[in-house]
Amino acid sequence: MWRKAWRWIQETIYFRRKAKKEEYLYRSLRTVMLVALSLALALSLTACSSFSKQSGFLGDYYKNLQPGPEGGAKQRWIKPGVDISKYDKVMIDTPRFYLAANSDDLGRPDRDQAE
Repeated sequence: MWRKAWRWIQETIYFRRKAKKEEYLYRSLRTVMLVALSLALALSLTACSSFSKQSGFLGDYYKNLQPGPEGGAKQRWIKPGVDISKYDKVMIDTPRFYLAANSDDLGRPDRDQAE
């Protein structure tokens, strides 16, 4: 009878150790997977932000773009032969709000929005 009890105690201790070992391995694997997934996500987000996708709006003019000044626009195009020093003012057109494609008015100035 003592042998059976002793055998049962040994088996219980063995299974508990085995369960703890499996739980430790499971937690370790879960941590490694979480770190790997986070790293992959961070790398993919950084890779996406480093490439500028061109929409095609400018057509063939993309080849004329040059790097802009530090702290300014990333790319710019200045018409060759233009003397910018002759200008002392800038005119900005009235902003327009474009609604859905099936609306009656596709573009309205902001002053119309207040009415």
